[in-house]
Amino acid sequence: MEKIQSAIRYVQHHGKNVQHLSLIRRRIDQHPNRNVDYLKKIVQHRSSLSDIRDNLSDI
Repeated sequence: MEKIQSAIRYVQHHGKNVQHLSLIRRRIDQHPNRNVDYLKKIVQHRSSLSDIRDNLSDI
């Protein structure tokens, strides 16, 4: 749960893909052991929903 909140705060703070928080939350939920920093990097460097989905599905 802490990892989910941390990633959501990061996304909100950076103002990118805020409309996709539910997708991000779902993906983190499915991969609770994934490093939050890795997810932050994905969000920071990807701009489209499909890019985020593709990268998270690789986890």
